[in-house]
Amino acid sequence: MRPSAKGLLLGLAVLAAAAAVAGLARLASAPGTARVRPSGDRLIAQRAVGRYFAFIDEGRGTEFCAEAISSATLEAGGGIYNCATAIDTYVKRIRRAAFPAAVTDMRVLFYMVADGIGSHCSASRPCPRDRYARWARAFASPGVVWRTGSDPGLASTVGTRIVAVVDPRDTGPDWITLYYQASDGRIFRASWSTTPGSWHGSVVDTHAGDPFISHVHVLATHRTSDGSLVAIVSMRVGTAAPTVEQFRLVNEDGSWRADSWADVTAALAA
Repeated sequence: MRPSAKGLLLGLAVLAAAAAVAGLARLASAPGTARVRPSGDRLIAQRAVGRYFAFIDEGRGTEFCAEAISSATLEAGGGIYNCATAIDTYVKRIRRAAFPAAVTDMRVLFYMVADGIGSHCSASRPCPRDRYARWARAFASPGVVWRTGSDPGLASTVGTRIVAVVDPRDTGPDWITLYYQASDGRIFRASWSTTPGSWHGSVVDTHAGDPFISHVHVLATHRTSDGSLVAIVSMRVGTAAPTVEQFRLVNEDGSWRADSWADVTAALAA
């Protein structure tokens, strides 16, 4: 399972969020920053950044390169063919890497439920399914929280804090079904036999969970002297802790596109 540093990570996330608010206030009052109506510019930025990440989430490299980034950035990246290939490869690599890692994590979770059932169930009487999650808690690794339910959306992973879900409809002494959110945001359903030495079963995508890049929200914007729009954006990549990004957006042919972007989480916290 993942290392047990959930308290530290969650504390840092809170501090970073607080520092980001303070940093945004300093940014808004910086010399040379034109004050504009925030609602209009924030709406523009939210749409542009939302489109930017939607193309990445969906693995639509060609559309991303043609519609989400500026011509200067596209040219610097080697043109639309190289750009689209890089985006498509990136998304596929993330999904390929997330699946086997999730299976490894789910096997550990499986044993928590199996050990709980094995320790509390008796062959002489029915085994109450509503207690499986409670029993699994006794064998849980640090940072793992267990719930009971049939809704995949109950499962979540944020940093090192994991909420795993055991489905009572298809769980018993002989078969265990659970839900787990992988590092790319997808929630998987794993069903395995408890027969010793057997991994007979299946792992499927439930099509639940957040997109790979989620919780995208424009915190503040300001215009620069050349007419471009700088946006400070909070977001989360996969199941990692939230970060803050700075985008510079330019208007090309009536469409706002990203010209540059950078992670400013640490800078805002300084």
